Amino acid sequence: MIISGHLMELGVMNGNGWGISEAGAGDILSSLVGVPLKICQDHSHGCDYHKTKPGAQIGKIISAIRNENKISISAEVNSMASLNINTGKYPRSWSIFTGYREKDSAGYLSGAKAIAVSLVDSPAYPGAGYSIAPDMRAAASIEPQSELDTFYLKKWQSPKIEQKSTTLNRALEKFGKKYQGK
Repeated sequence: MIISGHLMELGVMNGNGWGISEAGAGDILSSLVGVPLKICQDHSHGCDYHKTKPGAQIGKIISAIRNENKISISAEVNSMASLNINTGKYPRSWSIFTGYREKDSAGYLSGAKAIAVSLVDSPAYPGAGYSIAPDMRAAASIEPQSELDTFYLKKWQSPKIEQKSTTLNRALEKFGKKYQGK
């Protein structure tokens, strides 16, 4: 399952009293892809701050994009996390956990690098949350509405599967041609 959504806003202080300035956008964006997606038992960042309370890695971040002053991400989650998300056991909000080189007097971090993203009950950035991305294979069965739809859906179309009898007949034909006249 793929989940995606808004993670943070640049130039805005979060509920924890820090932020990433426009100048720091490149650092944070370049460090997001590949970091673990986690869930802590307390549905906050407790397992991120305390090494004695390990969190469960439930996936990883697979893309990060900037749209104006907002950063959005997509993550691939494992099957157990998919079940827990679909049944409402896991929260629909997430929050970034970062390391940084320094914090200026205004509270902006410089040299910030993503360490993890965790599903949380109360995100530090208002509106930071995700939705379940549509299953592109299922979407491929729907008639495309535009050339752009056709382009993206074509990538996800499954190859046609032959019936076993067709495959067997094809193999017998090849065998017959190979040994014909010997």
